Amino acid sequence: MKTIRWTLEKAKLVKEIRNIDFERVASLIISNNIQDIRDVPNRINQKMFILNYDGYAICVLFVTTQNEIFIKTAYKSRKLNKKMRGEL
Repeated sequence: MKTIRWTLEKAKLVKEIRNIDFERVASLIISNNIQDIRDVPNRINQKMFILNYDGYAICVLFVTTQNEIFIKTAYKSRKLNKKMRGEL
């Protein structure tokens, strides 16, 4: 398993603004609770995990190397949440 890392400043900001905890996100990734992995269209070498976070779809943008996954940011997605619930 690759090491999962992030910056403390970004984690604090995302927690305050979006109420998403990177520790919990890492736990979901480690336990393989991943709905999907997609390429990020406008970001070269970036991908996103789609996770079910408290019953809501979130996108977790990350970059990866041979040894680690580096979380860039996370946000809630209404569109993906509707897809996850079968409304689209």
